[in-house]
Amino acid sequence: MLLDNMDFVQELDGHYLLLDAPQQGGFEENMMMRAAPACLLPLHIYQTDPRRYAYEISGRESLLKRCGRGALEAEELRDILGSIYRTSEEMERYLLRPDSLILEPGLMYRSRGDWAFIAHPGHQEPLSEQLGSLSRFFLRKSDREDPETAAFSFAFFQLCHEEAVTLPRILNMIEEERPTEKLRHKKKPLSLARLLGKRD
Repeated sequence: MLLDNMDFVQELDGHYLLLDAPQQGGFEENMMMRAAPACLLPLHIYQTDPRRYAYEISGRESLLKRCGRGALEAEELRDILGSIYRTSEEMERYLLRPDSLILEPGLMYRSRGDWAFIAHPGHQEPLSEQLGSLSRFFLRKSDREDPETAAFSFAFFQLCHEEAVTLPRILNMIEEERPTEKLRHKKKPLSLARLLGKRD
């Protein structure tokens, strides 16, 4: 599998994540190397092994490392998912597949408050399935004592695991609805769309 041969290396000019490159990267490889949106970590061919991709992660904190400092709060969950949504939109504008994103908590990075993601031309796991895995991670790592956070993480989990809910439906719901001022006091089940909202 793609992540089975993952390495982290320290070079003179920075800290890098290494992943095996596919035999043919094609259009996506060229686009990710030369004109990728800012929400993606730049892709490079590793200088000492052209069969590997290198992503610079210097000065960035992974989501997994962030969770080592304490439980996630609702606003952080909202920020992460909103960033994934906006990234998928940007990728489609660049004719890149959102399924090429790798949504592993240890490979999602933040720097100065902004999230950036790794995309790989050889990655094929549907984004909807990755979001399902992420929803289970959120349930384990979020603040269960905070009512808003608990409601948010559970609503996201439910939505990701409804059989009829697809990724386009999730994204459409996020786009169409926005959180209300009474969100913290709402007693009815909370939808992912109302919890996330789309930022202006």
